Amino acid sequence: MNFGAVAAMLYSFQDTSSVTQSVPAPVALNPSDNIWLWIALGVGVLALIAAFILARIVLAGDTGTPEMRNISDAIREGAEAFLSRQYRTIGIMAVVLAIAVFCGYYFSPRTQDVAL
Repeated sequence: MNFGAVAAMLYSFQDTSSVTQSVPAPVALNPSDNIWLWIALGVGVLALIAAFILARIVLAGDTGTPEMRNISDAIREGAEAFLSRQYRTIGIMAVVLAIAVFCGYYFSPRTQDVAL
């Protein structure tokens, strides 16, 4: 469950008139935090190397008999047609939603200045 939305809602109900505005202190990183960053970066690099090696192995393999290639070409053609249709549909939906969000911001007097 995401508690961020609940926390934001509860924070918005607080009376901030008596709270002084202060700048939060910068967070100091412990030396142990640095090691986790390097571990994550190292694992990411190793994963990219493994993906590259596996891709090379798969692409170097035999493509199969002519019948297998005919079937794979038909599957590829169908998949490309499907993805083309999906991308077109998602693109249309994205444009319509972008226009709706823009209109919602533009016609609200509170958010009109940030609409553009």
